[in-house]
Formats: sequence, structure tokens, C-alpha cells
Amino acid sequence: MGEKLSVLWVNLTSGEDNSGIADLFRSYCYVRELDASAPHEVLFDLICFEFDYPDVASLGLLKKTSTEFPHIPILMISKVHSEELAIWALRVRVWEYLVAPLQGDEIQPLIKSLEDFSGRISTSSGLFPPSAHCRIPYDCRYWNCNAQKSLLDPALSYVVAHLHEKITERDVADVCNMSPFKFSRSFKKSYGVTFQYYLIRARMEKASRLLTNPNVLVADVANQVGFTDPSYFTRVFKKARGQSPSSCRGIELRASR
Repeated sequence: MGEKLSVLWVNLTSGEDNSGIADLFRSYCYVRELDASAPHEVLFDLICFEFDYPDVASLGLLKKTSTEFPHIPILMISKVHSEELAIWALRVRVWEYLVAPLQGDEIQPLIKSLEDFSGRISTSSGLFPPSAHCRIPYDCRYWNCNAQKSLLDPALSYVVAHLHEKITERDVADVCNMSPFKFSRSFKKSYGVTFQYYLIRARMEKASRLLTNPNVLVADVANQVGFTDPSYFTRVFKKARGQSPSSCRGIELRASR
């Protein structure tokens, strides 16, 4: 490798312990932690946003940075393995989206790719701006960095990974190391809705996105969001969204044209 690349590291994790990911990058790059006193004229080859469970405010900061510095690639690292979040990252022009934890041998190929990428970008050529129509992912509206909600974050991550399966409150209580009773009370107190309400909303949000594909059957959509009975799925969808799945498909298709 030639001269080391410079990286601005924006740590937005909620925990007090250092994850060590920035140290892995220091073996290959000059890494500077975000510092309000840093001179504005300093240029970076990469801006890295490190999250554990990104919420609305932290994702808003990433999007704002992407808009204000369109010539600097942005790396997003999160503990969340979410298709919706990955799509959102793509739409706001995130260069690479990685799921923590990372291994040391993953960094060097990434840096090599960045060097090749940087060599093709001229600071006067411009890049496509972030999409104006990228909504913050539904799950991220519930993630928050305060202590009480952080205890419940594993439940939200579990829902993202298992939305196509049957999910019980005991399942999510277990991943949060709580009893079902304590989990239920903590969730309602923290988010203002019951876990079952949140789960149905998450299923219906994903179902609405899947229905934009005209080649996907309603029965297949039902199965992908955890319903084995298409008729029951249709009733739940209509109650939650105010229209049937087939009606929603027509509206979404017209809106996309």
C-alpha cells in the first residue's frame, strides 16, 4: 500500500466500552475520532459511522453528513443485520454497510477497495446525492440510546431476523434476559405500545413493501411475514392498514409509476 488513508471515526454506540473496531482500522489508516475542535479544512478519505442500534437521530446525522460531503465515501458499521436498514443505507449513498463484530482480516480488503474507489473519484466530478424519498426504517424509530431501551434492543434485532417465523414474548424476553412479565412491562413503559402491537406493525410494514412486487403472491407475502394462513393475514392486514393486501398492491404500484 502507498500513503495511508485518513478516516474520520464517528462513534455513535450507546455502550461505554470501546468495541475495538476503530483500533482494527488503525493498523491500515490514520483514524481521528470526531472532535468538534478539529479544523474544518482537514480532509478525510473516509467517514465511518459506528452504531450498535442506530436510531432516528443518529441515522439523521449520517444522512446529513452524506448530503454535505458527497465526495467522501461513508462506511456504516452496525450490530443490526437488517435488510431494510441496508436498503436505506444504499439510498443515502453509504459506500459500504458492515455488520459488527468485525474480524481483523476483513479490514485490509476493505481498505484496498477504498483506495481503488478513491482513485476513481474526482472532487470536482460530484456524486449522486442521497435519495429524497428514503424514510428512516421502521425498527429504528424504536431504538434509542438510553439505558432502559438499550436493554430491550436485542428484542428489536430479534424481530428483524425472525419476522418470517412465529415470535412469542417469551422468545424475545429470553434474548433480553428478562421474564416475560418484566419484558412486557418494560417494553410498554419504554415505547408506549405493547410488544404485540409493535410486532404486528413491523410485519405489516414489511408486507406492504413486498406487495409492491406484482409477481409476488399474497400467500407468499403472508408466509414471509410469519403468517401460515393467508386468510388470517388478509384480515390482520386490513385491520392494520385499512385496506386489503390486493388493494394496497394497486395503490403502491400506481404511486411508483
